[in-house]
Amino acid sequence: MENEDSLDIYMVAGEKDQRLLRHFLMSYELFFHSKGKVYLWIWREHEYLLRNFQLPKNLILLFKDDVSELVEDDFRNQMYLKLTANKYLESDWFWTPDADFLITSPLYKKDFFSDEKPYWFYCDWHEVAEKTWRAGSEKLLGYNIPSQFLDQPQYIISKKVLEGLSKDYELSNILTKKYLAADQVIYGYYAYKNFPNLYQWIDSSTNEGNQICYKVNQKPPSYCELDEKVKLEQLPPAKYYVFWSHWEKAENKMVEFLNDAQLKFLGRIKLKPDKNKLFRYWKPEHIDNRSFEGVDGVHFDGWLMQEVWFNLPADHRNTLQLDIMVPAQNLKTHQLLRLTTETNTNQTTIELQPGLTTLNLNLQKEFNNQITLSFDGGILEPKGNRTLYAKLENFRLKKDE
Repeated sequence: MENEDSLDIYMVAGEKDQRLLRHFLMSYELFFHSKGKVYLWIWREHEYLLRNFQLPKNLILLFKDDVSELVEDDFRNQMYLKLTANKYLESDWFWTPDADFLITSPLYKKDFFSDEKPYWFYCDWHEVAEKTWRAGSEKLLGYNIPSQFLDQPQYIISKKVLEGLSKDYELSNILTKKYLAADQVIYGYYAYKNFPNLYQWIDSSTNEGNQICYKVNQKPPSYCELDEKVKLEQLPPAKYYVFWSHWEKAENKMVEFLNDAQLKFLGRIKLKPDKNKLFRYWKPEHIDNRSFEGVDGVHFDGWLMQEVWFNLPADHRNTLQLDIMVPAQNLKTHQLLRLTTETNTNQTTIELQPGLTTLNLNLQKEFNNQITLSFDGGILEPKGNRTLYAKLENFRLKKDE
């Protein structure tokens, strides 16, 4: 096996991924013992976030801005950059973890291989994965894909396979076509069909042997809902764990697991996980375009979580107005809902009543304002599993007259 003692890592991160990425990189420093190079793709405008935490000395930073064919949908960009990785690195084999992976025990290149062949797992199609990924992946490859090739995230990629894939297919279709594919399904089935001798193929429907990772929250029926009470010691032993879940819950659990793993294998907390908030930019142009891109602690449907935070690089306008709707509460289980707002260390606490409320937050002009909203109270979502605090209905920047 070439490069016997080292294994390169190839990652593609979005802006919000960097919250989790810092914990993965810390686990990499602590427990990965076959270090090669770490290739990381980001947008240039998000580089400021990386500077908030310790980066590996072997990091090679790549910028999505330099790939002209990329599109607005960064999920599609991620798949495309992974399937064209052969253009950017020289390694015959490399590992493609995501930001929500966490290494929790000593991990070596040899753990991924047997007789110089990496393991690749496939299984029967499950309902959620089949509904989401199968049709689009089959359209791109032009084949019926009878098995699911993404279920077990031990993704060791061959440059040789990627070169063949790029030669046989127009991979930019991932960026431009309406159908949704999965890079692991595309790569896995292509390798299975065209390079069968490169891998140790394992049907995980009948054989779970040689699995070195564990999906913390991938249990039906709610595949992306993390059990916040689960402990590392309660889970099956693994070299690393993945958290395919919401960022907020995943980050808290990654911090907890990282501390527990250090105590177990190192006997002490050698590197303390950074719990500080990463304040992303909620820019005036985002606000003017009615986008809450850059705001952490908000669900896709506008419901706010217990904590909300962002950095607002204000322009000439010095008031941020937030229209929030507080849900009606059951009088039998009524809890006071309090909101503490912190703007550049200035705190104010108010009591919120059901109905629409407009918050007026004073800003410093031409300044990066750090803002945090913290709720106390809330009610359980009817027929759901969230705690509801308030829904962000509208927002605007205004200049005091």
